[in-house]
Amino acid sequence: MSGIHVLIVTDLEGVAGVLDFDGHCVPEGLRNEAACRFLTEETNAAIRGFFDGGAESVTALDGHGSGGSLRIELLDPRARLQRGVGPGWPGVDGDFQVLAFVGQHAKSGTPEAHLSHTQMFDAIDFRLNGVSLGEYGQLAWSAAEESIATIFASGDAALGREVHELTPQAVFVPVK
Repeated sequence: MSGIHVLIVTDLEGVAGVLDFDGHCVPEGLRNEAACRFLTEETNAAIRGFFDGGAESVTALDGHGSGGSLRIELLDPRARLQRGVGPGWPGVDGDFQVLAFVGQHAKSGTPEAHLSHTQMFDAIDFRLNGVSLGEYGQLAWSAAEESIATIFASGDAALGREVHELTPQAVFVPVK
């Protein structure tokens, strides 16, 4: 991985220990602070792995809502932090060679998924050229258009089917 620049896109719903949306995934939730710490620690594990594997740089994109879920005081200081996905979402630009996901959830309507949705909880499906895509698929597809390989994802176990279908080369680690 020498010389490789990694972008890690984070989300909150697929993090181990995140049990519900209202209590964990919104700033006013009773357990939001714990959920944000869990996300930061899962992200740190991925950051360590990428640097141990020889990555030159790692950027952690705080992708839950408008950003604000990664705790900068706990984040591995070797990583750069980017808050929010910006107006070009789901664009991933060519500054990175590889894309990874931490805390990702399955797409809307996925059987046996935990907190699955696509952008908003009231969306039923999102399709591109007839292929059903969740947030993972939209970003992985966008990255592929820029010749950026998706190589890693962690999140709820149901996401694994989506990862293996869309990006069979990616390593998937279920955390809940």
